[in-house]
Amino acid sequence: MHKDFFGDFGARNYSGFDTENWIARDVQEHRRNMLQIQAARTKTERERLESIYGIRYSPLCDLDYFDPIRMSTIDPMHNFYQGTAKMMIKVWLELDIINAEKLREIQEKVDSVDAASNIGAIPKKIASSFGGFTADQWKNWTNIFSIFALVNVIPTRHIDIWRHFVLASKLISTKIINEADIRKFQSLIKKICTEFEKEYGEERVTPNMHLHCHVADCIRDYGPVYSFWLFSFERYNGHLGSLPNNNRSIELQIMRRFNRDAIVNSTELPLLYKDTLSKHFVIRSQDSTERSCSSNDILRILYLSKRSAPIENQDWTNISAYHYTKAVVDVLSDEEQNVLKDMYRTIYPELQNASVPSSCRRCSVVSLSGEVFGSEKSRHKRSSYVMAYWNKPGGKILIEVGEGELTPGIIEKFIFTI
Repeated sequence: MHKDFFGDFGARNYSGFDTENWIARDVQEHRRNMLQIQAARTKTERERLESIYGIRYSPLCDLDYFDPIRMSTIDPMHNFYQGTAKMMIKVWLELDIINAEKLREIQEKVDSVDAASNIGAIPKKIASSFGGFTADQWKNWTNIFSIFALVNVIPTRHIDIWRHFVLASKLISTKIINEADIRKFQSLIKKICTEFEKEYGEERVTPNMHLHCHVADCIRDYGPVYSFWLFSFERYNGHLGSLPNNNRSIELQIMRRFNRDAIVNSTELPLLYKDTLSKHFVIRSQDSTERSCSSNDILRILYLSKRSAPIENQDWTNISAYHYTKAVVDVLSDEEQNVLKDMYRTIYPELQNASVPSSCRRCSVVSLSGEVFGSEKSRHKRSSYVMAYWNKPGGKILIEVGEGELTPGIIEKFIFTI
């Protein structure tokens, strides 16, 4: 679907979000225009046609099955976070809705939050007009911190407009999405775009805001945004860019490095010199096989974490997927023993007379398939913040299926009986 944008080059008017009246582009016409561009005899003529049609030739278009309209996806990372989220701050600064004093107040609010480690980078440098934000920081600012930080700092009508964008962003920032969520997303996107245009003027409407209205179709075709947004690509670009090079034929140097490392890693050391040479090689963990866990283990744990999973009579004893280091022998207090007894009676109703030994093993950190969970007194404190459905007031366990509310908590320590 598309609409016409009026105005000269560099001064286009991108307003108007009556998406139901947008006209679907014709793929055959698109291909004819592409062939015309490809047949241009001079660079000037080619650039003139590209400007008229708004397209450029790509070898992909030579593939019969390739649909250059439907198969061209929009990257939500740039479109949402480095696009509209960044632009919104710029507009507020231009209109003096946010000033230096309010930026400092926002920074103080964000800094006061104890955030879990799995949310990624915490937004910094807000006080310097959000300078140098990465896409991940823009995402976290949008989805997690922004509404909380902006309340009582900017007028409510501006927060209400921004809230539509936040809700739309959170709806699609998930690994599982259904048609109902996509429809809600479309409704919220239309609200943010139309209300933005009304509040700040159509001259401030950007091409990114128009592209928001096409993201839903990309999700329908390619699944959740995790399957096609560019966060992972940008991350690995950063890794590749950090490799030493002499700024000449960089791609060739990277390929040679990959080939060299592959040969070295596959080399079997001669037994005669193994003790001497092994210290010069990166030795993989000897227990890597033991530490790997099966997909069934992960699926079982993911199921048990769901709100719809029953608490009672599950196999909670299988902890083989979890791995720990530096466990020490400890003694349970009377209160801890009583709490454990109550827990066992709840999750195993047939064990009403269960006895709990006073001795246990304690550790401060465990890992699950590479993800680290810390505790309150460990150096991984941010990893100790968790959310759970089973908690009731007074530390009791909720056994009614599907009735729990997601509640925050802090892991104090990990214990298991000897």
